[in-house]
Amino acid sequence: MLIHKILGLSLGMILLSSAAFADTVSSAPTEPTSAQNIEAAQEGMHERSFDKEKMEKYRKERSEKFASRLNLTEEQRAKAKELHEKNRAEMKKIMDEINVLQEKAKALREQSKTEFEALLTDEQKETLKKIHEEHQDKMKHKRKHHFPHEKPMKPKED
Repeated sequence: MLIHKILGLSLGMILLSSAAFADTVSSAPTEPTSAQNIEAAQEGMHERSFDKEKMEKYRKERSEKFASRLNLTEEQRAKAKELHEKNRAEMKKIMDEINVLQEKAKALREQSKTEFEALLTDEQKETLKKIHEEHQDKMKHKRKHHFPHEKPMKPKED
């Protein structure tokens, strides 16, 4: 779970920094991002099926809105972009390390689960399955209660 939190925070930082410092066309304010574009981008993030073109458009719109709200000069925008690009490579290395650690953690969880289930009788395995299903139902209810506006996420594919 800690790895998931770290990954989530890191991805959030990357998205915010990308939005804040991405290349901008001009200093003139643009139309605000429509709710539909934001929802489509967020839906793409939830489904883990990124449309790079949509995401790039979304980032540029967010970046322009951010820069406009701060009333950044062209010089500030250029320096911000330079700063972002300087740090981007280092952030990518960190994210790659996190991905490797996540894969290791996932493999360890699977191994632990397999070893634990090997200790159980058939009856205990059935009880474990019921406990797992109850937990899934409880989590669905909690998620719906805390995030009623979200569309349901697709189940994980094993």
